[in-house]
Amino acid sequence: MIRRNPWVGLRIPSLFASDEAWRAGHRAAVLPLVCSAAVNIVLAVLALTVLPPTPRSVLLWVALIVLLAGTIIGAIVGARAANGIPVA
Repeated sequence: MIRRNPWVGLRIPSLFASDEAWRAGHRAAVLPLVCSAAVNIVLAVLALTVLPPTPRSVLLWVALIVLLAGTIIGAIVGARAANGIPVA
């Protein structure tokens, strides 16, 4: 696991409260981030290999929205998990 740092990871103040909050927040955010990335990969492969150009651009926009939604949901879940950790 990556330790608390200013460059890599979710950039949410509650995750910077402690090392425990950093770990708990990122551990909680893994599922939504991985699920949206997996859906995104499937959509991108379909768009780049199967579909003609017009639906392809729509599908790529949907893939972008899915990726952003997964990131936002992961950030919310991670912040909630980090807020549940008492600050020493």
